[in-house]
Amino acid sequence: MNFIRTISAGLSLGAAMASPALAQDPVEIKIASFTQGSSVYVYAVTIGELLRDVLPEGSIVDTPPIGGGTTNPAIVSQGSADMGLSFAVANTWAAKGAVMYDEPVDNVRALVGGLDQYYIAIIANDDIDTQSVEEYVTATKPDTRVMMLPTGSTGFFATTQILDVVGATEDVVTERGGSYGLGSFGVVKDSFANGSLDLFAHVVTVGHPTVTEIALSNDVTFLQPSEESLAAMTETYGWGTATLPANSFEGQTTDLSLPATNTVLIAHADMSDDLAYLITKTINENKDRLAAGHQALSDFDPTTRAWVDELNGMELHPGALRYYREQGLVD
Repeated sequence: MNFIRTISAGLSLGAAMASPALAQDPVEIKIASFTQGSSVYVYAVTIGELLRDVLPEGSIVDTPPIGGGTTNPAIVSQGSADMGLSFAVANTWAAKGAVMYDEPVDNVRALVGGLDQYYIAIIANDDIDTQSVEEYVTATKPDTRVMMLPTGSTGFFATTQILDVVGATEDVVTERGGSYGLGSFGVVKDSFANGSLDLFAHVVTVGHPTVTEIALSNDVTFLQPSEESLAAMTETYGWGTATLPANSFEGQTTDLSLPATNTVLIAHADMSDDLAYLITKTINENKDRLAAGHQALSDFDPTTRAWVDELNGMELHPGALRYYREQGLVD
């Protein structure tokens, strides 16, 4: 699916892209995030509050519940939003023209990376002896019934990609007597309860409400890919690797090394360097207010995460780069 061509350009970028004279000129900024009630929507609202405190009088910061972690690079590229919150792995796809992007996105830049930590949680609907994804799909349950969120969602891409690298594509699973299925969180929870699914994977933070409920209500096992599979996820699809701490969820009693990504604040490349600098400075120097807005933002460490290439997934905006250079974080 080509999101670069199918997402409407929407509103123009307006003053946020044109005016370097921040001392006197108000700006208008729209930040794309995700649906109302999502973590990323709360992030956008929190960031909006920070920016309203520092932008010139008369500035407008709009944080509508639009977009998503994988589609926001396209939304910003097309000018339907001036900034967005996206996943680093999706930024990698956008920059390369890979996965859901049919061509490279060359007019979007990163401002602040590493805002939080997401993991691909892989959950078997049974209390089993193995924690190996590979062993589960080849020996324990080769005819596994897989369920994932709908096509185009981050969970869909995460699930199909991890199952690809462990040798359990839809064709392979179907040939073994299993199946791939799509459903909402509500359907997934019901399917765990009635035993109509065997395996579910999704991109989650610690304390993700749906996964927390599933783990509390069912006998499940959290699985872990091999080092080879983790390396393949990085090489083939651009995922990082991070450790999900033991006891993040009920029944998950050991640390797990999992494919991982994080949220990044991105902006259109036409945003003025001065504005990008001010936004980057404001986010990096208000860690406590970010964490107060949403607990998941407590993972953010400006000195070790905000500027790191793999935690951004695309080129830094020159204004952001200027800030990080001033802090002695990059050359």
